[in-house]
Amino acid sequence: MEKELLSYQEVLNRTEDGYRYLLLGNGFSIDYNPDKFLFKNLFEYAKNKSIIKSHSSISKHFEELEVYDFEEVIKYLENALMVLKNYTQENEHQLIMQIKEDIDSLKEFLIKTIVEIHPENPFNIQEYEYQNCINFLKEYNAIFTLNYDLLLTWVTLEYLNNYKYLNYSRLSIDDGFRGYLNLCFKNNNFYLYPQRNTQTIYYLHGALHLFNQGVDIVKNSNLDATLIESTTHSIKNSNYPLFVSEGNSKKKMEKILNNHYLTNSLKCLHRPPFRDNRIRKTLNYQLKSLIVYGTLLDKDDHIINAILKGSYQNIYVGVRSRAKLYEPACLNLSSKFKKANKNIDFYDFNTANVWRT
Repeated sequence: MEKELLSYQEVLNRTEDGYRYLLLGNGFSIDYNPDKFLFKNLFEYAKNKSIIKSHSSISKHFEELEVYDFEEVIKYLENALMVLKNYTQENEHQLIMQIKEDIDSLKEFLIKTIVEIHPENPFNIQEYEYQNCINFLKEYNAIFTLNYDLLLTWVTLEYLNNYKYLNYSRLSIDDGFRGYLNLCFKNNNFYLYPQRNTQTIYYLHGALHLFNQGVDIVKNSNLDATLIESTTHSIKNSNYPLFVSEGNSKKKMEKILNNHYLTNSLKCLHRPPFRDNRIRKTLNYQLKSLIVYGTLLDKDDHIINAILKGSYQNIYVGVRSRAKLYEPACLNLSSKFKKANKNIDFYDFNTANVWRT
């Protein structure tokens, strides 16, 4: 008999007595608006707006590979670089430089496309969508996201403005950024909180509102313009957001290790904080569960390794149908977690009702 998928409510019931953590993938954004956040639609928008020029080498790569995923094409080009290094031809250097330029352009195109296609401001999200998403997020002690967009940021800001949630939720909102003029990230915030790390929101691959500024990572919090307008202005001035958009997990890990904010975020996925916002609620600190929503981590072995090395006893992964369990990504997850003596179960992604009931 085929194994049934759990419902999302069954996952919550199973994890009620311990610490519960959430890992978000692109499915979180797609579930809000597939017309904007599906890879295919990102690519079509980029072509229609001439961000990616028709008949360019980059456009041809998408067509020949028959994919819409920017990171997949970046991976393809990075592999081509590795092959070319083994050949000594007259035009080798020129080809390598052209490929490197295309890789850099693709990363830039991805940022520009997401900025342009992104909802303009937080008021685009309906009140009932905020309420549903807050009800979803408040069940977790910390949140890790692989997404670049601002949806999570906007929902957590709305969460903070709704005090009625705060005494009835696990989650205490803290993204680790401090300061009055510049909201900077300092490693573990030791200069403000010498005894413990209070951060609970982590952008594992960066985000549209995070920027490098010297040795610091700064959060864009411009009150005179929307975050999208501020980000667009920064891009026009060649100041690009902190993004991990490399084509494979090894390259992503190299980018992460060269940035103290990203490195700290990955370490916290490995060793998540023990915080609970509720009054008079005692949890078993030895019982930690990770719920994965909106990703099968098929291009993120560095994330899988952090989870494997962590102290999570139970991992729950959302899928859209039982048929997904027999696809390579799910089989790979099952194999790796079982070898590490982790319990892994799959639940029906559609029963979570993140944005709408």
